[in-house]
Amino acid sequence: MNHGHDPRAIANQMLEIGRQKKIDVSMMKLIKLVFFAHGWMLGITGKPLSHEAAEAWQYGPVFRSLYQSLPYQGAERVTSPIRNIFGGQPFHAEFSNDELNLMSRVMDVYGSLGAFALSDITHEVGSPWHTTIQNKGKFSEISNDEIRDYFSGKLKLATGASSHE
Repeated sequence: MNHGHDPRAIANQMLEIGRQKKIDVSMMKLIKLVFFAHGWMLGITGKPLSHEAAEAWQYGPVFRSLYQSLPYQGAERVTSPIRNIFGGQPFHAEFSNDELNLMSRVMDVYGSLGAFALSDITHEVGSPWHTTIQNKGKFSEISNDEIRDYFSGKLKLATGASSHE
């Protein structure tokens, strides 16, 4: 059973997808793209993409291990894969076709937006980040249940599905 992947491996896959689609990615943008991929995976399948919980930081949801592994600042472009400090190997995971397709779609939808635009989306009233900040405070864990419910609600709105199913 898949309990999710290391967020740094997800980030490396997102970087590769961005490279193929000629989309530049900054540190903050990458962190948000990983969150959106995780959120949509939960919303669509009920299964997490990341095995690590996102936390509610000032500029939106953050996977702590990913943030701590990125030696970039602000809008600086991320140009190389995130590597394990022990042995220097890039973080990697075996993703299913569904996971790869979803990550590619997330890049198509969100990749043209800047880091602060993505941050603004995560800050919308009622978003998992917003409710966590309101109820638990900064740096608190954002529950996967809340993320799943939020993104599945967005999916229902987008597809016109009835809430009386």
